[in-house]
Amino acid sequence: MKTLVLSSNDIYTLLDLDELRLQMKEALLSLSTSKASNELRHVVDMKAPNVIGFMSAHCKSAQILGYKTVSVFPENAVLNLNPHQGIVCILCSETGKVKAILDGSAITALRTAAVSALSTEVLSRQNSKVLSIIGSGLQAYEHLRALLKVRNFEKVNIYCRNPCRTQRIQSTFKNQIEIEIHSSVEKALVNSDVLVTCTSSSVPIVDSENFSSGMHINAIGSCRPGQQEINLRFHPKLKIYLDHAASCLKEADEVFRPQSRAPLSLRIVGEIGEVLSKNKFGRQNEEEITFFKSVGLAIEDIYAGSLFYKKAIENKIGTTIQL
Repeated sequence: MKTLVLSSNDIYTLLDLDELRLQMKEALLSLSTSKASNELRHVVDMKAPNVIGFMSAHCKSAQILGYKTVSVFPENAVLNLNPHQGIVCILCSETGKVKAILDGSAITALRTAAVSALSTEVLSRQNSKVLSIIGSGLQAYEHLRALLKVRNFEKVNIYCRNPCRTQRIQSTFKNQIEIEIHSSVEKALVNSDVLVTCTSSSVPIVDSENFSSGMHINAIGSCRPGQQEINLRFHPKLKIYLDHAASCLKEADEVFRPQSRAPLSLRIVGEIGEVLSKNKFGRQNEEEITFFKSVGLAIEDIYAGSLFYKKAIENKIGTTIQL
């Protein structure tokens, strides 16, 4: 059985950020319109804080089937390794044959940023000028790259505990946008229009009391029970959107088990896919605070993997192996 293997370098060679964002739109639409099935993440706990997870998804109408296995080893950062390691497998929807194996770290980073860019395009104010990022790793880098595609930001504020880790961001984007590194979260949020939280923190480092009127937030760093980057409090202007209701109910403690014990369920509008399908309202005025909670979904991995597989075949990129 011949299978195509796509490395991280192969994936980045094929990458088109606009194309990937549109593919994520199709993935989320398929899920919220019940055309696709997305199994909840099955997690095997190892020696804390390391975990291994398995995620699968299927869309019959699009003939897309596959799964991702992923390990999260937070201390990899000390070794200059990506904390997320894994593979995405794309299967033939008729036979189950493994058509492609793709680097899971690259797929995870790129599809997560693409989904956040999509939510920013749909929910943030069109005249947003200041982007704040809490974190400095691969997700911070990919989010800045992806979000610059959907809004004309003039400045980015970055907070991280280790300023040295911002070197890649500063060197890559210094000629595109003003970048300011801050020593506190509060300073990084001043005049912010859009916020991305992408840390591995298990305790809140951002308080929603510092959200400004009209802000849009992409909360993507915490994706397991017990993790909370943000202490989210009830606010009459707050509107909460989810990547997937069932997944967030299981894993999004920021929304469903907040430290402040506020009745946040009253502020949940629905899934971002429901906004894309026009079944739910998005932003309705300039003062609303829109909050997008993303825990990451198999359907995103499989749709992204299928896109790269198709492009690799067309461009004759990758390595074919015999399983």
